[in-house]
Amino acid sequence: MKNFKTGIITVRSLLHDQERGSVAAGRFINAWQQLFPCHEIADVQTGEFDFLIVLVLTGGTESQFLKILPQIKACGKPFMLAATESDNSLPASIEILTWLNAHFPGSGARIIHGSPEETAKQLKEEIFLHQISFELKNKVAGIIGEPSEWLIASMPELETLERRLGLKFVSISMQQFQKYVEKVESAALSDFATAFYRNSEKGRTAELSRASRIYGGLMRVIKANKLDALTLRCFDILASDQTTGCLALAKLNDDGIPAACEGDVPAMLTMMVARAVSGKASFMANPSQIQPDMVTFAHCTCPPTILSSFSLDTHFESGKGLAVAGVFAEGEFTICKIDFTGGLYALATGRSQPISLSPSLCRTQIRLQIDRATDYFFASPLGNHHIIVPGNHFQVLRRWCEMMQLKPVWQ
Repeated sequence: MKNFKTGIITVRSLLHDQERGSVAAGRFINAWQQLFPCHEIADVQTGEFDFLIVLVLTGGTESQFLKILPQIKACGKPFMLAATESDNSLPASIEILTWLNAHFPGSGARIIHGSPEETAKQLKEEIFLHQISFELKNKVAGIIGEPSEWLIASMPELETLERRLGLKFVSISMQQFQKYVEKVESAALSDFATAFYRNSEKGRTAELSRASRIYGGLMRVIKANKLDALTLRCFDILASDQTTGCLALAKLNDDGIPAACEGDVPAMLTMMVARAVSGKASFMANPSQIQPDMVTFAHCTCPPTILSSFSLDTHFESGKGLAVAGVFAEGEFTICKIDFTGGLYALATGRSQPISLSPSLCRTQIRLQIDRATDYFFASPLGNHHIIVPGNHFQVLRRWCEMMQLKPVWQ
């Protein structure tokens, strides 16, 4: 993650022993600095930070907090109250938080309480949640072409998303994208070829060359528009280039650039969150077969780094171009979809199960055992595409969604 600065400001009553208070503050700050970078500031207005810890050292500090609250609000940065186990620190913190909840219910402030070591662990977790939001701010996300016409439930209001998440959207037409593709030189695509050629079958060199030009065009778009993520109306490429974006999107996700199919903006945003949480690429997939506690997900693109092996096949629906036919290792996976416009999120974990690949589904397939799958998918789904990331990231994602005031529809 980017450099995230945590500031600490201490409030204490003048009635308490100042030397003892300074020693106590030092113990807490030293313990915190062992687990995460932070520094003490003397003034909120002039301090440089992305996240603020208000260390409530003693009782009788409620009015002191109210004096610095205008500066905290003015800086617009998230903050947390830290309460010690002595000197009426916790009662004062509770009084402060009660006032905040009554007058500023959207402040997002919470109390962290305990010993120096206990609060250090709690604060590290809280700071990571805010780092996820920090990662999204000022990102630039590209929408190349309109969302595919069948994504009738996945066309959010972009201005609302920009205000809520602090990122920026850039729209690029398919005509503009084609101009970028036309300028691609094959010699510049050796890294792409290396990533996929060893798995290509004989006679598919021409298809691989066409797929590499799509990747090259996307890289030109990314550089020209300084994109951090993108989604591509990939089915249009089938007609114009006689290939797909499947390999290009797979490679971009491995490059660290969340890249979604079919112009799906909510899926792209969920992929961005999943990467910020896990540090890994993710699989954007269709729920293709569902039983009460078992779901088969499938799609024709998947980042190779999260697969145990893969080969190349044609794109499923069209039979054209090249697609990733991947195999997942056994293990636990997190399934997520976030609807920022509706203020909802879906979240679950599942363990991969043995699967016989079906020729009637998209090329990469994974079968996951998931509790109450039909309750969600058959009653209150958040669109078709869902994001799958290796590992169990349920608790962090749940807490982050709660912090963002999103409501669960499945967890």
